[in-house]
Amino acid sequence: MQCHVSTGTRQKQNSINQSASSKARAISGCMFSMMKKTIKSPCQLICTYDEDKVCVGCYRSAEEVATWDRLTNAEKQEVIEKTNKRREAKGGSYYGFG
Repeated sequence: MQCHVSTGTRQKQNSINQSASSKARAISGCMFSMMKKTIKSPCQLICTYDEDKVCVGCYRSAEEVATWDRLTNAEKQEVIEKTNKRREAKGGSYYGFG
């Protein structure tokens, strides 16, 4: 036994399903974007490297700067911890000037 649905009802249901699907994708994309951007780059827009190839502005290595956007949040946190240690070891301020 088949259920018969009028064309108007079917079109309305398709429209509702597409709308809900679009909203779900938008919310999912927004949440992914928020999750991805939880740890911001420590860049200070100085981008000058010392003899150890460490930026005097943010204390990241050249490799850490180059790979920042591909790091997980856990890896970014590790980099930030390393930058704090480097800053202390070099006796500089947050902006790289002692």
